[in-house]
Amino acid sequence: MTGERKRYQLPPELYYERQTRLWVRVEGKIATIGLSELALGTFGDIVYISTGEAGKTVERGQGIGSIEAAKMVDNLVAPISGEILAFNEEVQSNPGLINADPYGDGWLVRIRPSAWEQDAADLVHGPALERWLEEQLERLEQ
Repeated sequence: MTGERKRYQLPPELYYERQTRLWVRVEGKIATIGLSELALGTFGDIVYISTGEAGKTVERGQGIGSIEAAKMVDNLVAPISGEILAFNEEVQSNPGLINADPYGDGWLVRIRPSAWEQDAADLVHGPALERWLEEQLERLEQ
């Protein structure tokens, strides 16, 4: 990549999964999960999303669906363990919403965390965020 690096917006209050680049926002006892702008920069425009069912318990790293984008097809993997409360039905019928509003209406899944303290320790947050972003950008440029 030549010229200026693309700047990705990564809200610092969120937690990020290192490999999948998913974000996690915990409010009370509910975690909302979505694709970060960094993930979307890799995938391109999301064209299709397929998910499992709400009510199931998942472990961190377990597949919970799949995503088809302009540049690739990939599994949607749970960044935390817990009970799946809901999948965003709006993005299933309108996947472009994920690209248009990744941190708002484009969320993917809501989970009731079962091991938040443990899972959060493996996610990127706070002061480590800027360094992680730089590392990810360097990998993308290669």
